[in-house]
Amino acid sequence: MSDEPMKVDAPTSPDLAANDGILRTVKDFSNVLTTELTDDEIGKAFAIVVDIQSKYAHRANTVENLEFLRDEVTTRLAEVGVLVSIDPTPCFYGEAPIVDFLGKVAGDAIHTHGFDHEKKEWEVRRATERGEDFLGQKGN
Repeated sequence: MSDEPMKVDAPTSPDLAANDGILRTVKDFSNVLTTELTDDEIGKAFAIVVDIQSKYAHRANTVENLEFLRDEVTTRLAEVGVLVSIDPTPCFYGEAPIVDFLGKVAGDAIHTHGFDHEKKEWEVRRATERGEDFLGQKGN
């Protein structure tokens, strides 16, 4: 994976800063995922993406390495309940892979019980008080 910003097919909304689909900041990342994920889940997903990016940043863009990248991204994010698809093709042209955040994995509680708006509201208020883009961004 390159040092380029992560690209996703972002929803278009006047409230989201990812108009061109490229996430340039942690705030962009959290804004795109905030509709279906709690801040705890956003923090876990962000940590995984950062870890994988640093792991693959200096590897050659071979088919094998890009398949490993795709498999690791989809598997590790699915383990925390986030469903993604990844297109590593842009890596062959020196660009970042395209990660499309699809939502929650099948069988997640959000599909049977709905989104926990009360928890999300509490997280947003607490994060705002702490000056964070998502709750837990700056640690405990």
